Amino acid sequence: MRPGGSEATDATDSTQRPAHALVPDKAEPYSVGPRVVKLIGGMILGKSATERENSILAMWHKIVNTLQECALQTVPSQDHDYEDLNVEHAQLLVYMFHSLTLMQKKSVVETLSISDRKKAMTLAPHQLMLTTRLMLLLEYLMRHLYDAPQSLLQQIKSRIYCEVPYIEQAYRRLSHDETSMRPKFYALTNSEINNQENPKFDGLACNFVLGTPHKLKYPLLLDALLALLNTACVCDNELNQASPVALSAAHYCFQTAWRLVISMPPATPHMDKLALGTGAALPSPLPLHAVVWAPRADNKKVVCAGKDLEALMEVPNNPSEQAVWIARLKVCSTFGPLGNAAGSTPPPAIGAWLRAHLPTNGFYTAHIIPSESAVLNLVSSHCELISANPKYSIGMSLMMLAYSAAKLLEIGATRLVDNTELMKKTIDLVLPALTDGRLEFIAEPLGGTLNVLIPQVNKAEQLIHEHIIRTTYPVMVENLQPSTEKTLRHMVKYWEKILERPPGRMAYESVFIDSTTYSLGKILLSAQNARPTYSERVIKLFIKIFNSCETADHLNSALCISICTFIGVADQQKLASFMNQICFGPP
Repeated sequence: MRPGGSEATDATDSTQRPAHALVPDKAEPYSVGPRVVKLIGGMILGKSATERENSILAMWHKIVNTLQECALQTVPSQDHDYEDLNVEHAQLLVYMFHSLTLMQKKSVVETLSISDRKKAMTLAPHQLMLTTRLMLLLEYLMRHLYDAPQSLLQQIKSRIYCEVPYIEQAYRRLSHDETSMRPKFYALTNSEINNQENPKFDGLACNFVLGTPHKLKYPLLLDALLALLNTACVCDNELNQASPVALSAAHYCFQTAWRLVISMPPATPHMDKLALGTGAALPSPLPLHAVVWAPRADNKKVVCAGKDLEALMEVPNNPSEQAVWIARLKVCSTFGPLGNAAGSTPPPAIGAWLRAHLPTNGFYTAHIIPSESAVLNLVSSHCELISANPKYSIGMSLMMLAYSAAKLLEIGATRLVDNTELMKKTIDLVLPALTDGRLEFIAEPLGGTLNVLIPQVNKAEQLIHEHIIRTTYPVMVENLQPSTEKTLRHMVKYWEKILERPPGRMAYESVFIDSTTYSLGKILLSAQNARPTYSERVIKLFIKIFNSCETADHLNSALCISICTFIGVADQQKLASFMNQICFGPP
């Protein structure tokens, strides 16, 4: 795929930037056209070694500082030169980076920190984009600090870039934006996540970020990256829900931050919290990070990869700092004992039982950590929904969550049978969901749960009828209006239909006999002011009820007695009006 960078900016004189542009003093333009990029590259490479290194180092520091400062500004720059970092300029930066000495590279890594973004949920689209550019540069250096990938030079020559799946296509399709740079969403390394191999990070890069705490505090860096996962919450703002720019930027930022945090080694404070087991307080988004790293903590292949980092670390000379730092470096080697520490408190019985009975997903069986592959796929599926549609809605994600919860409930249903209280709560949850047309997509697992809890088919059917009767009763008694008669007439038809089966008749008896809350007589009298089509349907229902009471093995006669008892004490004026309507028709 070839970027179509704008050539119009190549001839722009940097001295003619608008005076109101929101850019730092002595800032380095980062939106540079392809022709200017080639010119700059040729000029720098033509210098002597010392001058070339100094120029590259200065260019890196200025670009990073400019990105950091502009990313903190709530109002986007009005100067096109500071709109965004285009892919050609980014590729030139990383290509020139490999001309630096090792210590110069180290100084660049130390500069390239991600500020703590506690307000990640409220970042503007331009802030999300610039922050993501910083993460892209960090990701590249973490993977290719020492040697450039073989594909980099070919990409630069052919103007090819690493594609970010879904986002660019969705953005162009929904925004119809023909003016912004192309590509707007790109990566500097392969953006696909392959968790079947150890994260291919450069050893020296790990040394720089983990081994120099006096320059770069790794836990703070990781915390900042984790905080950027909250950028997905930008979608919750109503102003952004129909904005392709905001939705695509949020998706892009989250995806890049997620790719980094699951590849970089965990920080000691995070692993300490995981060691506390279920008692750990994990504020968002740490639980998402934990569901990936907790299973890794017990995996020997991941532990061995972590131990390999120890030889790369730079230990401080101060004995106190050395002791603290060694503890931090050995975080990966303590993964094994972590499982034992967490196991000092036995896991809940239901949890152990579920782990033994959850069906195996054949697609992930051969994976190193099957649960991790499933989690990564799930996160990716939810992420794609952020920018996939013209307007963001959490509905599809909630449907996925509801189906998973219903399936989990079905699997664990046999354990609930032994606990009367839990069984009752589960039935009270399942019955309304089974009768809600909006939740038809989870009817299968919920039906399976009900079959386990109540194996008698007729009894289960009776409970469903009881729930529907109790739900529709107040509507029929209190909400009869000309505009609702058609809907209520369908309810009456349902009430009439279930009298044909024993579970339906049992539901009538359970709800209405000896009940002070529900009375069939109220439904009869509520129809006095209705139009003939509705009142005739109600009368037909009661005729069927009384006929059933007279038939052996049908309705209990106590039900008819309760109706007559209510009519006997009912408002005589209402009763007379209704009887007159029955005998002579509506006035």
